[in-house]
Amino acid sequence: LRKYKIKSEKINLETVAKFISDGKIIGWFQDASEYGPRALGNRSILADSRNPKMQDIVNNKVKHRESFRPFAPAVLEEDYKKYFKLKNPSPYMLLVAKVIKPKLIPSVTHVDGTARVQTVNKKQNEIFYNLIKKFKDITGVGCILNTSFNNAGEPIVETPEDAIIGMLNSNIDYLVLGKHIINSNKINKLVKNKIIKDRSNRIRINEQKAIKLLTKNYNNFDRKKYFKEQQKIAYWNSLDKPYFDLSKQI
Repeated sequence: LRKYKIKSEKINLETVAKFISDGKIIGWFQDASEYGPRALGNRSILADSRNPKMQDIVNNKVKHRESFRPFAPAVLEEDYKKYFKLKNPSPYMLLVAKVIKPKLIPSVTHVDGTARVQTVNKKQNEIFYNLIKKFKDITGVGCILNTSFNNAGEPIVETPEDAIIGMLNSNIDYLVLGKHIINSNKINKLVKNKIIKDRSNRIRINEQKAIKLLTKNYNNFDRKKYFKEQQKIAYWNSLDKPYFDLSKQI
């Protein structure tokens, strides 16, 4: 933040929860990234589960993906049976359950009336749990919308630079970066190009170091040739061969 002269304020979970309840979209970046197949509260985009328009807003203006794509609920572990027909907690967002009151949390309810649930307890992720608890204190609902912090076609953000670029490439209203909160309307948008340039340079340097460390007799021409051959094989296996097999059967 100092490097790019980005203004921020000290985090206040009650303020962040109020922003979410008021329909604001939050980029959420805390500590180390999660290990697993889902964004579980360290690299997340957060929004109001009660807002019926929020699914379309986040899909179209933040994630830039198809409007039918669903979002997961992050729910207090002690409250999950109030909202979902689920026998056990689901801390890794791997279990799908029927939503008991879909009209109460429409933005995290799929068209078939189900949701891919993430239960959150204090031991698992204290700051994320406390945020949802503050949201419950304000709204009476201990459940928020949680989706991975990335744009369509991009990996989940990993560094503070990634998070800032992600915020500036979408309609995220506020970015919570560790103990700092950044208002997207108060950041100089020109700084994005500088951060992207610096990140690209660092990636290139790291790639060169990795190649030197991990390979012997590395040849860029051989690499390009190999990639070209593999693309042809992939194209055949995924598109041409299935069509060929189907035509043969018909």
